[in-house]
Amino acid sequence: GGDVFDSGDFDPEKHKIEEDDEFVTEDTWENRKQELVEDSKDAYQYIGLPKANLKSMIVPYKKVIKELDAENIASYNQSRPEALNQADEEFDKFRSSSRKIVNYMAKEFERKKAAEVYRRQTVAKTGVLDVNKIHQYRYNDDIFLKKTLIPDGKNHGLIMLVDWSASMYYQMHDTLKQILNLVWFCQKVNIPFEVYAYTNSYWRTPEIADMTATEIREVMKSYGSFNYKYGDAMFYGTDHFNLLNLMSSRMTASEMTRQSKNLYRYGFAHKDYYTGANYKQYAMGSTPTVEALLAMQEIIPNFKKAYNLDKVNLITLTDGDPNSELQQIYKGTDVHPG
Repeated sequence: GGDVFDSGDFDPEKHKIEEDDEFVTEDTWENRKQELVEDSKDAYQYIGLPKANLKSMIVPYKKVIKELDAENIASYNQSRPEALNQADEEFDKFRSSSRKIVNYMAKEFERKKAAEVYRRQTVAKTGVLDVNKIHQYRYNDDIFLKKTLIPDGKNHGLIMLVDWSASMYYQMHDTLKQILNLVWFCQKVNIPFEVYAYTNSYWRTPEIADMTATEIREVMKSYGSFNYKYGDAMFYGTDHFNLLNLMSSRMTASEMTRQSKNLYRYGFAHKDYYTGANYKQYAMGSTPTVEALLAMQEIIPNFKKAYNLDKVNLITLTDGDPNSELQQIYKGTDVHPG
């Protein structure tokens, strides 16, 4: 009395077994295994990142103001002396026309900040009885006074990196105008800021003529832009990599005005119709963006801590890819400057 198999229910075509399936799968696996084999020439190499030597790398804004002021005058006098007055006249017009833009930016910033504070505000019980609700105690547990808690607005900071490479020549004027607008915006809303130009054309020359041998050794120990340890990536020419501190919220009002004009003069000197700019320390070079971003690993945390900031925004103004070149992997056994 068991079940009887009805051969009429069996369709051989539907239940056909492909005898080659197993062999095809095995053959495919053998072929694809080669893709899992690591090609030695494409092997990953893990490297460390050097630590920025900020004391050596950063050219302070007071020095930048003094040097750029002198180089502007020298460059204009050598090429087109009459263009200096024209640059200053345009700067006055630009500063006046920028007020409307800066005011709009400040208004939008304050509006968004206020909206964020409103969104995060909460209502809390104070623990003090509300005399107007005491009669409701039999059927209402909420008989306490309330207050609205409004969190403090977040502190913001801004760091700007400017590409000081030769390919920026004809864009430098507009780029520096954009920097000035951002700086004036930061001033308007009272945000701390720093502006750095990254370059490998600035040459540091320690004044060692009057130094003792011990002092010279100390200076040269901190001369390199990066401190390397075993296994760190070493970049070509980093001894001459610098961050020019173009502007800072630490500047006085007079320094801010002087440097704003300096930067406008510099940009104006690189416009299409004035190609006679001849700068030395502040000439444009290549594009060491990677080195600049490495330096930010030290600068941003220091900046955030110094001003007790909640949010720090980094803006990089550049026209393209970096041409930073990995020179070698440091194989020394101790920390090596530069």
